[in-house]
Amino acid sequence: MTKSFAELTQNLPHRPILEKALSYFENLPKIAIDCGCGAGNESSFLLRHNFKVYAFDPSVDAKNICLIKFKDNKNFYFLIRPLKTIAFLKLV
Repeated sequence: MTKSFAELTQNLPHRPILEKALSYFENLPKIAIDCGCGAGNESSFLLRHNFKVYAFDPSVDAKNICLIKFKDNKNFYFLIRPLKTIAFLKLV
């Protein structure tokens, strides 16, 4: 069986360009939208730096990985039905 992108990348670190981009915006509110979040690698980095993260991905595997990975993080929200309705899943 072929693994999904999210499954193949779930143990990788965030991309270094994220740190460079954030260095230009030090004084902005710490809120991020992770579009096409995959396994949540960038979300993990942002959460470690006290961001509130709203994420979405059309992949069921990505959703399942993120819901497990961030189940105890009160600052992570996963959009469960992108493009149909605005419904963020709060992990409690």
